[in-house]
Amino acid sequence: MGDSDVTELRQPGLAYLFFVRGNRSPTDRPEHFAHRNGATALRAVWIAAEAGAELERLLVRLGGSSVLRAVLAPDSVSATVVAVDRSEVVILPVSHQVVAGRPIIGASLRVTDMDVVSRQLSAAGIAARFEIRAPRRIVVPPHATRGIWLEFR
Repeated sequence: MGDSDVTELRQPGLAYLFFVRGNRSPTDRPEHFAHRNGATALRAVWIAAEAGAELERLLVRLGGSSVLRAVLAPDSVSATVVAVDRSEVVILPVSHQVVAGRPIIGASLRVTDMDVVSRQLSAAGIAARFEIRAPRRIVVPPHATRGIWLEFR
C-alpha cells in the first residue's frame, strides 16, 4: 500500500481486483452508514472469471476458507465459495458473465427489513424478483442495475 492506500493486482486474470485499507474513525456512528433500503453489509460478491482457480488460491492465502457448494447466484448453481471475514466470494464459471469481459456479475446485501427494500424498489419503479421461500430474498436483474445482479437478503 502506498500513499493512496489502494493495492492493485497486476496479474492479468485478476486485474479487476483491488484492496483498500479500512478507514474507520473513532467518531463513526451507525447513522453515518445508514442506507434508506436498510442495507447493513455486503454478504457476497459473485464473480465469473476465467481465472477462478487463481482467485480462489489468492483469497485462501489471504485467510479465506474455500468450499464447493450449491448457491443462489442468482439461480441455483454449484460454485466455489470462499468465506472471507463475514462475507463470501462466490466464484462461478466465466459462462455466467452478464457482460462479456466483466467478471463481477453480482452482489448480495444484508438488509434489516425486506419490506423496506420492497417499498424502495417499488417507489423507484425497479422491477425485481421477490422470493418468499427460504432464503427470503429480493433479486434485481442486471438490466435494472447497470449490468450486475443485486440480491437483498
